[in-house]
Formats: sequence, C-alpha cells, structure tokens
Amino acid sequence: MIITEMLAFDRASVRHFDKVGRLQIERSNLSKANVCGYFGHEIPGAEALGLDPQKLYQLYRDPDELRKAVSTFNNIPVLCRHKPDYPGAPAREYRVGTTHANGEFDGTYLVNGMSIWDNSAIAGIETDEQREISSSYAYVADMTPGTTPDGEPY
Repeated sequence: MIITEMLAFDRASVRHFDKVGRLQIERSNLSKANVCGYFGHEIPGAEALGLDPQKLYQLYRDPDELRKAVSTFNNIPVLCRHKPDYPGAPAREYRVGTTHANGEFDGTYLVNGMSIWDNSAIAGIETDEQREISSSYAYVADMTPGTTPDGEPY
C-alpha cells in the first residue's frame, strides 16, 4: 500500500538536527485508522478486483490491522513521492530518509520517529511545502463493504 499522511512537524519539541544536519523527528503520524479515498489505480490488484481505475473507493484502515502492522513500519525508507519501494525494485531517487525503530499504535495513529537526510526534503518540511510522505508497504485490499464502529460507510 502506498499511504499518505500529514506529518506531525508542527511541534518543534519533537524535532532537532543531528551533528551532520539530518532532521531527527521523534514522533510523527504515519497512518491513521479511518476511511480514506483511493482511486482504483492506487489500489494493489485493482485489475484483478475489477476496479475502475478512475473511480474513488472508500477503504477502511482498520485499527486492529494497523496495530498488527506496527513493526513493519520500523526502519523503512521515507519517500518524497508515492512510489513502491522494495529490495528488488528500490525507489532510490525518491528516498529522503528512514523511519526509526520505535513504532507504536495509539488507537488512532500509527506513529514512529524518522530521520530525514535529504536537504531538499528538509527545506520543504521547514517551509511547510513538504507536509506529506509516503511509507511504501504492501497490502491485500478487502473490498467488502461495511461500516466503521463510528457509523462511517466504506
């Protein structure tokens, strides 16, 4: 799955620069348990699922699934664009840092620290131009319709 979330860069106390100029962020929201819209072309296996590439589908990021996935968000590349990034096909040109090894799920957000190495990405963060990141990971889409515990349909 390629996921986009807003970063928690607004609290200066959670970030600092290390000795060589990398931006260290102690806690950042990487994913959220919620219903989120994805176009068919953004969903893995869309063709096999018979999805319309241009249609917007509401997918539920289940909190139980995020809780189970916490460790998979440790020590993975942080990308400035939404691209798949795996050992067999690394997206080196989009890598701007890495997540830390302190991932946790707080009931709503999957949070983790991160290090940003790329000066352009750091400048974007500092000027609020870069407010989103991509954590590239795989998932199998379950297109079964339902309703969240809060009553939101997906």
